[in-house]
Amino acid sequence: TEACVLSNSYLPLDGRTIRKRHLDLVWTVFGFAGTSLAEARHQFTLDTAADARNDVAHGGATPSEVAGRQPPETVLRYVDEVELIILHVDRAAEDYLLAARYRR
Repeated sequence: TEACVLSNSYLPLDGRTIRKRHLDLVWTVFGFAGTSLAEARHQFTLDTAADARNDVAHGGATPSEVAGRQPPETVLRYVDEVELIILHVDRAAEDYLLAARYRR
C-alpha cells in the first residue's frame, strides 16, 4: 500500500472562509458518499457566515455591526445550522474511515 500524496491545489487553502465549493472539493478528493451538504439551506448559512466574516476582515463593518444585523434568534439558528454542517462532515468522514474507502 502506498501513501496518498495530494497537491495543495486540491485543498481549500485559499485563505477564504469555508463555502460549499470547499466542501464539494473535500467530497471529490476523498470520495465521500452522498452530498457535501445535508440540506440546501446549509449553503445559505455558509455564505452568510463567510460574507459576514469577510465584511469584518476587510473593514466593511465591525463585529458588533455584523452581529446587530440579525435578531439574536437568527444568529442562534445560524449557530445550530453550522453545528449540523459540522456533524454532517464528521459523519461522512467517519463512514469513509470505517468502510476503509481510502483503500482503492
